[in-house]
Amino acid sequence: MKYKALINLMSTIIFVILVLVVVHSKDDYKWIPLMQAISMTFISLISFFWVLKSYKIQLKFISFLKINTYLKTNFSSFLNLLLTSTYGILAVFFVGVFSLPVHVSYMQIGVKVTGAFSTLNTILTKVFFPIVNRKKSVIAAFKKVLLAVGVILSISMFFGSDFLISWWLKVESSVEQSNTINVIKILSPIPFLMAVISGYGVNGLLVFYKDVLYSKITLIATAIMIILFWLLIPNYHFYGGAIALLVGRAVYAVLTYGSFKMIKTNG
Repeated sequence: MKYKALINLMSTIIFVILVLVVVHSKDDYKWIPLMQAISMTFISLISFFWVLKSYKIQLKFISFLKINTYLKTNFSSFLNLLLTSTYGILAVFFVGVFSLPVHVSYMQIGVKVTGAFSTLNTILTKVFFPIVNRKKSVIAAFKKVLLAVGVILSISMFFGSDFLISWWLKVESSVEQSNTINVIKILSPIPFLMAVISGYGVNGLLVFYKDVLYSKITLIATAIMIILFWLLIPNYHFYGGAIALLVGRAVYAVLTYGSFKMIKTNG
């Protein structure tokens, strides 16, 4: 874990330095994705070869039969990781398809801020999972910590959005600033919903080996969210995208909570 934290820190530092060196005007925004790609690629290569050398790992090809076996065995985990990591990307994509370019920026900022406020929950989830997996008796205690943190983060995100956007975004248009703040406020319950998903899903269902059930919940929540994107964004634009993303997370959280309670009741 300490090496992973160091790797993430180094990647962030490299990215920030590159941005400070390259980005000097509004027109330089297009270089930001490239800077991020360069920093991630650089640190990934260093980490990869460091692991190979430190642990004396030898690379070799494996057969397609083994690959197919691994995919079948771990397909549920693959779905859980793939779909949940694309929720924000899907929201931005569908807003871009059905709405105006400026609306994409509102949605993108909302997703970024939501991700920032959910970071602590993500860290706690990864830290708690190995402990909970070894000692299931601590699930309840860790769950309370996750939920408490989620509540605090959601409240902070809602009430702090005005200050955050006015301080962070130097926009002259009050309309743009208001739209961005409104999107963030709509998405503000998501850190709490993420805490519910972490507490009852990752540190709940997965601990009790219900990964297949968890993947079904992921599929249902994703399908509902995509349907809502199609229905809401053409009429309500970026607000529709924010609402669809929020509802998708809410469905995910409710189904995860209900399923965990059901398996606990049934033993």
